[in-house]
Amino acid sequence: MDNNFDPNRGPDLPPSPSDEGGRFAFGDYFNSAMRSALVVGIGFVLQALAITLFQWGLISTFLYFLGLVAVPVLLYTTAKKFFGTQVTGPVPYLSAAAYLFWTFLLSLIIAALVYYMAFYIMFRNPAVMDALAQSMEAMKSFVTDKAMLDRMTEAYSTMTPKSMTLSTCSTFFFFGTVYVYIIALFLRRS
Repeated sequence: MDNNFDPNRGPDLPPSPSDEGGRFAFGDYFNSAMRSALVVGIGFVLQALAITLFQWGLISTFLYFLGLVAVPVLLYTTAKKFFGTQVTGPVPYLSAAAYLFWTFLLSLIIAALVYYMAFYIMFRNPAVMDALAQSMEAMKSFVTDKAMLDRMTEAYSTMTPKSMTLSTCSTFFFFGTVYVYIIALFLRRS
């Protein structure tokens, strides 16, 4: 009997880079997804920083755009590195999508934290609150439907850093799911 034979893998597969057998161990998979999420979280930090620097105009816009582009790019590069170093053999589409989904989901935790802090800082700024009040007054002059105006007034009065963070992160979750399935197409290999 061959000394390299592993009954869990079979005799014809190359050795696994993980110690626990299989194509990769779940611990390696999850730990790598957490490390990748920290890197992907940089894009969300840039976006949140742009929100807090809203008064700087062009710099704020540039940082926000950079953060928007950085999230899918960092998601792709970290996953490419993981599948290139930790996984031997083919990478099925669903395996790539699962890894990307975990990475993105974990990075959303970072996004929720930094966005909550950004919105908290923003809501403490009197200039922001004055701008929101002025935009609400401007909207009142355009909206003729009383029910629509009541809904807008209620939404404005219930805006908090928590509600803004939940709204933002739910939007990110939707777009992140789209990113995951598109990026997984580029990561799969037969």
